[in-house]
Amino acid sequence: MKTLKELFLLLIVASLFSACNNDIELSIKGQTSINEGDFYEYKALFSDDFVIDDTVELQWSIKGIHPKKYTKILDSNKSILKIRVDTLKNPIIKLVVHRDGEVYKAKKKLKVQKALIIDGYRLPADPGEEGKETIKGIDANKNGVRDDVERAIYLTYKRPIERAYMMQDSLEMAEYIERPLESAVSESFQRQLFLNSACASYLEFILKIDKNGILKNPSNFQDKIFVNTKDRIKAYAMYNQARSGTVSTLPDIEDLKASACDFNVTELLNREL
Repeated sequence: MKTLKELFLLLIVASLFSACNNDIELSIKGQTSINEGDFYEYKALFSDDFVIDDTVELQWSIKGIHPKKYTKILDSNKSILKIRVDTLKNPIIKLVVHRDGEVYKAKKKLKVQKALIIDGYRLPADPGEEGKETIKGIDANKNGVRDDVERAIYLTYKRPIERAYMMQDSLEMAEYIERPLESAVSESFQRQLFLNSACASYLEFILKIDKNGILKNPSNFQDKIFVNTKDRIKAYAMYNQARSGTVSTLPDIEDLKASACDFNVTELLNREL
């Protein structure tokens, strides 16, 4: 027979275990602002001590719209839900997790917007403020350019050749915003900056298609659109400080070639004919 002291200690241990168990955090990771008709993935995100095994039961559901009529569930497993929403109504994704008699719940309300299509190109959804929560931002179509930047490029620049160059330039801009110190000393990265400059000069001075010089000096666009949060401004300053005192090589006339561009210059110019 256990003593009163032993029973008291058992109660304390049980209480601590219960508290730890209830401290488990559950959330749904994935984009809030989405395009109607595009595919998106959502992941159950647990605190570090939560292990998904055979004792765990996960139940995904979608509320606010008719799930069969307006939603296509592409795939669903224990921790990942892949869906496409075919309506402008805003659904709510719900997740219920059962483990060892405990129940954990999470939900995420989606904001569905009509897809913006410019010259036949389907742009990613406007991420809004959610796109400013991290330095990296949101890149739903995984092309290396933040969605808010990509949208701004297509809305600001009208010619395909301008958009293509700004997309190329934005790839490198993303690199030194996300990894400022590493980019500052990377020879391969500096080489790509050199090619960007050669491409812009080729378009302006050889092909003479950039009469206003907007491709040669896109800094106004970058400062306004790309470096738009305190963390991104700080990262940009870190990169410039790390590059301070170094020498950058400028392209010579023989470097101004179409091969400096990562897009097909002739094909894009032919679209304008």
